[in-house]
Amino acid sequence: MNDDKLGVVARTFLLAVLSALAAVAILPYASAFPSLIIEDDGFFYAEIARNISALGVSTFDGLHETSGYHLLWMAVMAGTSWVLQLVSSQPEFLLWGYLSLSFFVISVYTNLFFNSLEARILVWVLSLMCSLLMEVNLLVLLILPVYQVLFDRVQNGASVPLWFYGLIALIPLVRIDATIMLTVPICYLLITDRRIGFGVGIALLFGLAVQLVVMTLIFGHMFSVSSTLKAADMEGSRLISNLLHRGADYTLRNLLAFGLLVLAFGLAVIRRHWLAVAIVISVAGFYAAHLIFNHQRHWYFLPVYLSAFYLVVKLWPVSGWWFRIFRPGALVAALILGMGFGLGYQLTHIPARINSLAFVKQANAILDESDVVFQVDGSGWTGFFLDAHLVNGDGLVNSYEYANRLVNGDLAGYLDDIGADYVLVNKPYRDNLVVDIGGLKVSESDLEPVLETALQSDYRFTQFKLYRLK
Repeated sequence: MNDDKLGVVARTFLLAVLSALAAVAILPYASAFPSLIIEDDGFFYAEIARNISALGVSTFDGLHETSGYHLLWMAVMAGTSWVLQLVSSQPEFLLWGYLSLSFFVISVYTNLFFNSLEARILVWVLSLMCSLLMEVNLLVLLILPVYQVLFDRVQNGASVPLWFYGLIALIPLVRIDATIMLTVPICYLLITDRRIGFGVGIALLFGLAVQLVVMTLIFGHMFSVSSTLKAADMEGSRLISNLLHRGADYTLRNLLAFGLLVLAFGLAVIRRHWLAVAIVISVAGFYAAHLIFNHQRHWYFLPVYLSAFYLVVKLWPVSGWWFRIFRPGALVAALILGMGFGLGYQLTHIPARINSLAFVKQANAILDESDVVFQVDGSGWTGFFLDAHLVNGDGLVNSYEYANRLVNGDLAGYLDDIGADYVLVNKPYRDNLVVDIGGLKVSESDLEPVLETALQSDYRFTQFKLYRLK
């Protein structure tokens, strides 16, 4: 092994060790809810990965098959879980391993594509703002080298390596909608570099075909159960709702995305770098699709933030006063975002985090492993830490059968069908109806209170109550 390869191995090993140590430090914080750095959907991945590796079945609750995830990231998570469970299957240990994996992925793309310390700090802050354990970290790791190779091709006429096409083919397996992020660059290449443009387009179409074929072979459906439900719920524009009616958090996140895209676009136009213009338009298309048609979630922003910031770094002037303000500007931005979205958020949710930890410990003392618990909202975190079978009620990681019944309003009698013993809620309900979804209605008179959180919570999604069905 030559010195260069030895250096790469040594740096990779160092990043892995540092990632594992960082996961140890953050584990107590990440184990409570809400933690900001892991959204509830991240725990969907964590629990399904554990069940795939332990049971050989794609299931969240241990009872029903689910396809509510993105294939490639779940494969990585399940492989990690299989290795971890050779040592222990305790949720805290598995969570440490998953955190180590996420930190390692972030470390790799941070060190490969951002050179200055200040830029790297900002990349870490942006990554932690957008939920660990989610597929978008892997998407960033795949999309940035693709952009890098295209930059080198346009600027220097560099040859395109074979692995470049392999990365492109993998992108639809991480997120099928991420194909938007290459659509306009493909059009640009078909005009300026037809051979490469055709190659990129064919690789992307091949990845799309593999995604659809694999989903059909495994689950009998081309699209996941979660995407099916989201498509069914896509009624009209959600632009105003996402921008103005979901609190300051989402308003500020959207302003940040818009600002980075405008900055990247302006630099690309000023530098007359038309490939960069094409990339910005594609990234903006990915962002706009979720802004207008989807119920935005924190992790949707990461590919937008980091793709735009990568372009800003690549196109930023290398001399003059612009050059001198970049590094302090990046550091100030990182500090402001870290304080605002990190420390400020956590200091205002301390009672909620205490509630969640106390509740799940008390619930595990009551529930048997064979008990079946039904929970509509926020079931990822509780499903991962509870020993019982926790059935997901919003349908995102439940079965296709459940999704069809939910969409058709045909869930009446579902709790009897699955032999549910308990109902769990994590937020206040209305009109005496503890559960009211898809034709399934359960009132307080149908239930016997068993457990609730001890403190008055300042966060509506940690006001836990556990009921036994009469």
